[in-house]
Amino acid sequence: MNPLSPNPAVTPASQSRTIIALAAALLALAGLVSYHNSFSGALVLDDQQAIIENRTIRQLWPPGPVLAPPNESGVGGRPLANLSFALNYAISGLGVGSYHAVNLGLHLLSACTLFGLVRRTFLQPVLRERFGPASLPLAFFTALLWTVHPLQTQVVDYMSQRTEALMALFYLLTLYCFIRGTEIASSSRWWLRLSFAACLLGTASKEIIATVPILVLLYDRTFVAGTFREAWRRRKGYYLALASTWIALAFLMQGIAHRGVGTDGGINPAGYALIECRVILNYLRLSLWPDPLVFDYGRGAEMRQTLAEAAPYVLGIAVFITATAVTLRRNPPLGFVACWLLVILAPTSSVVPLYTQPMAESRMYLPLAAVMTALVLGVHALAGRRGFLLCLALAIGGCAVTLRRNPVYRSPESLWRDTLAKKPSARVHNSLGFVLTELAREDEALPHFEAALALAPDYDSAHNNLGKLLSGKGRFDEAIAHFQQALQSNPGHAYAHNNLGNALIETGQAARALVHFEAAVRYRPDYDSAVSNFGAALLQTGRTQEAVEQLNHSLRLIPDNFQAHYNLGSALVELGQLAEATSHFKDALQLNPGLTQAQLRLGDVLIQQGKIDEGMLQLTAAVQKNPGRADVQIALATALLQLGRGKEAIPLFTATAPAFATNAKLQSAFGIAFAQAGRFPEAIRQFEKAVETAPGDLGVRFNLALALIEGHRRPEAIAQLEQILRMKPDFTKARQKLDQLLASQAGPSRSP
Repeated sequence: MNPLSPNPAVTPASQSRTIIALAAALLALAGLVSYHNSFSGALVLDDQQAIIENRTIRQLWPPGPVLAPPNESGVGGRPLANLSFALNYAISGLGVGSYHAVNLGLHLLSACTLFGLVRRTFLQPVLRERFGPASLPLAFFTALLWTVHPLQTQVVDYMSQRTEALMALFYLLTLYCFIRGTEIASSSRWWLRLSFAACLLGTASKEIIATVPILVLLYDRTFVAGTFREAWRRRKGYYLALASTWIALAFLMQGIAHRGVGTDGGINPAGYALIECRVILNYLRLSLWPDPLVFDYGRGAEMRQTLAEAAPYVLGIAVFITATAVTLRRNPPLGFVACWLLVILAPTSSVVPLYTQPMAESRMYLPLAAVMTALVLGVHALAGRRGFLLCLALAIGGCAVTLRRNPVYRSPESLWRDTLAKKPSARVHNSLGFVLTELAREDEALPHFEAALALAPDYDSAHNNLGKLLSGKGRFDEAIAHFQQALQSNPGHAYAHNNLGNALIETGQAARALVHFEAAVRYRPDYDSAVSNFGAALLQTGRTQEAVEQLNHSLRLIPDNFQAHYNLGSALVELGQLAEATSHFKDALQLNPGLTQAQLRLGDVLIQQGKIDEGMLQLTAAVQKNPGRADVQIALATALLQLGRGKEAIPLFTATAPAFATNAKLQSAFGIAFAQAGRFPEAIRQFEKAVETAPGDLGVRFNLALALIEGHRRPEAIAQLEQILRMKPDFTKARQKLDQLLASQAGPSRSP
């Protein structure tokens, strides 16, 4: 039978369910074959914020945080995508296997839905006579080419594109359920309700779903009702329900400017539209010849072009849009195919600037279905059923290219090196530099940051990353300059504020650092490192109560932040809350047994609470774990002094004496140890050294005076006490001791 001959008997119900199920299984198998080598792919670029740093996916209950991810996370306003990541995290933590399985599963479900949608479209009355007999193979090869096409790898292999995959599935389901709702009167209401539900779920996945009500109405006019008026008359309530999802979407889009949308990147709508004329034509080229595939095409600032440069592309798009309008009138089904591509691309490829990423291959994920439909129809029109062999050959070729593309995603380094070789840009250099820094290959990273800044001198992220690298090398002045440049370009860059704060702390500028930690927390309240650093800086600058508040907030964000536990313990000691401080020092040690400072503070606090044995056990253990550290031995020695056990402290001070040759307080403590042991000549020598080191330290001079008294050198003791009183006349203890000495020298009074 001629496949193009009329055959009105062919209907969806008349085709074998077994064959349909087999076709769907083959699609799934083709997808599995194409992506079987993708499961070791790494987390890259936006995955850092969407998954690695996204605290809202760490637990499923309570659901509030999961369903309200912050705008800066990459899944802001996309609660369903965030929930799916939370489920992955519950299954495998940051192990990538389950994330890849879900992305691939969504891709296969979309492929099967696309197959069903296209098959039923070819069986619509307006197409049935011409395409009915071949509807199943036409739909199968359309979906097959779409499934294995290499252009789809970005959505399947790049975890952050889960948003695109989810949205696409619900987009297709919205249309598929609508078609089913127009076929069977008895169950049409339920299918239309499912269509609405799919659309609503799509709004929780990605903003592009906003175009589906338009395409559904256009589909109804083209294939079912015949006119817009008739479509509205039959299903007005349904279309009002679909339109109502825009309200939910508008709510979820609050704060969209924080997601790289708008004119903040220095690109106005007209300039962005010029860029997108070239981008759309490039999308079409990649659909037919997917080489080279590029992970990142650069920022909008690097893709600007003049009107003269854009003129050929503007003309090409104008011709395409005009042809679509004419075809939509004269040949509505073919016009619908062209509209599918244009309508879905409109939000990202028109006049609303997505300045951080004007071009992304993932945006062709759904529009590619239109190109593949047109391709299969064209091959079928030219070669009939024999054209299906060519489609099969194209599918095999697409599968092979996809298999070759997947390994590029195995590591961030391989992905960025591949991108750099094909499309160098400031962001690519910056991203590769960041990856190399994370791999502790700073010398290799440095030239990439410099290259990024040569291409884009005001690139805030590159300045921040270079500053962080320089901080790691101890080049704090240079680092501070780069952090400041990053903030000049982007005052709301929370990471740059935090890193600048750290650099200022290292250079002894705690007060200035405090301002930047506070700014980092203001711009990103969930930025755990900044919150913890803010608390530490508040503590360092004497704002203890505020420090406690910030450190408690830090621990709510990350309960296992051992540094925050340690700092909070230190703050609580200053507030006299020793029991609570003890608990936090213990938590810090449990999380990081090598945190010696926490063990020392714990020992000291336990002793202050009268738990002498327990405290000394902690201090002794710290010395045993750090036999060569003078500060640890000195801490134990100081504790022994407080307990009046100077004799035991002497060997510790003796062993560490070179470490405090210029520290009057410790020299004085060494003297006290000798004094407690009754070795006053040696105590005097230590106190004299301490006075030499710090002549203005009256406490040290007073200790020297006491030792001189015990050593029976009273004239020298009197001289020291008199010197103290000349320096500080209201030094009460010195006055009392001097009076006692002078009185004892005068002897008992006699009667005249």
